[in-house]
Amino acid sequence: MAFLALALLVLIALLALWGAWVSLTNPAPRVPVTPPASAESVPVEASVSLDAINRYVAMQLTKKETPVQKATFALEKQMLRADASLYFFGRAANLAIWMKPEIQPNGDLRLVAQDVEMGHFSLPLKTLFAVLEGMPWPPWVHVLSEQYTLDLKFSEQTSQDFRYQIKKIDWAEERIQLEIDLMK
Repeated sequence: MAFLALALLVLIALLALWGAWVSLTNPAPRVPVTPPASAESVPVEASVSLDAINRYVAMQLTKKETPVQKATFALEKQMLRADASLYFFGRAANLAIWMKPEIQPNGDLRLVAQDVEMGHFSLPLKTLFAVLEGMPWPPWVHVLSEQYTLDLKFSEQTSQDFRYQIKKIDWAEERIQLEIDLMK
């Protein structure tokens, strides 16, 4: 009987402590974690290495039938260098293009060609752009032959899932900083 009385006293003491704890503390207000109804996208910033870009380009080239079998990009002396191996009639020709990148205020990228070499021979930019004009580009890539310019108008992409823009080129780290807007 003494054991039951002692157990009852311990239970009453625990209930009294619990009651005191509840009366001294306030529950935190519950705020729903839903985005505002007016939000159309969620911005995410990313820093992408040129190595990752080169791996992505290589993956895309294996999926397409194209004379370009290999393409890589490098940043050197404030220029974007594109190297490609072109295959015609079973023979490879190495192409190197140096372009000055200009980030536009809306995050689009303008690439102004400065020099082009095929093998160890310099080619006129006019020849390069005559070839580039005839290639099948996505609708958001504009070839401006008279200015020796490729305009990558990311703002014209029609993806419903995301939209991206270039924020900055980090020359020392060889990275491109992007802002990706994930759409509803």
